Amino acid sequence: MTDEQRNIECTKLLTIVHELDRMIRAEIARNDQMRAEITQAQEEIARLQSGIATLRADLINRRNVLVRRFRSVAAHQGAYMLPEIAVIEDVLRALGALVPGESEPT
Repeated sequence: MTDEQRNIECTKLLTIVHELDRMIRAEIARNDQMRAEITQAQEEIARLQSGIATLRADLINRRNVLVRRFRSVAAHQGAYMLPEIAVIEDVLRALGALVPGESEPT
């Protein structure tokens, strides 16, 4: 192989190496972007979970107040509270399905 042929081959190899380097850098940039998006999504999930936990706690407290009131009055006088208690129970079940594994404090 002549010097000129070696130079041509070296130039081809360098071109390939530069192209591979460019491709690797582009892939790293995509991975960094994906990592940032995942982090952002995890932060949003944490905010949503916190909001759900707050809502659940508020609903549990409201339900408990209604149940105490219902128990303190005659059943026929407290019947108007039953639909609200039922709605709260339905919402708590739905929230429990969103955040599995959370036990409901009473």
